[in-house]
Amino acid sequence: MKVSRSGYYKWKITPKSARQVENEQISKIIRKEFHKSGDKFGYRIITMILKQKYNIQCNHKRVLRLMRSMNLRSIIRRKTKGCTIVRGNKFEENILIETSKQIILTKSG
Repeated sequence: MKVSRSGYYKWKITPKSARQVENEQISKIIRKEFHKSGDKFGYRIITMILKQKYNIQCNHKRVLRLMRSMNLRSIIRRKTKGCTIVRGNKFEENILIETSKQIILTKSG
């Protein structure tokens, strides 16, 4: 890149904006809470922690952007698949249930 010498030094001495300073402070908190969770919390939970614990009103998209810039990725836990195993017939005897205007015959187990 070709940048003029005066342009480079002007950029170099320019103070950080309030937004940049705030982002650095939030980034420190995000990094601390992320590592405290064992690298499990994603941007949604980190956003809730910032609001509740530190009283910092911050959008989830901002937290996501800061986490991406620091290369913090949460561990995605595998979803467990449930399965039902049916073993034999548990229904052994008949039960007669009488309700008004109808009789229901079921098996109990």
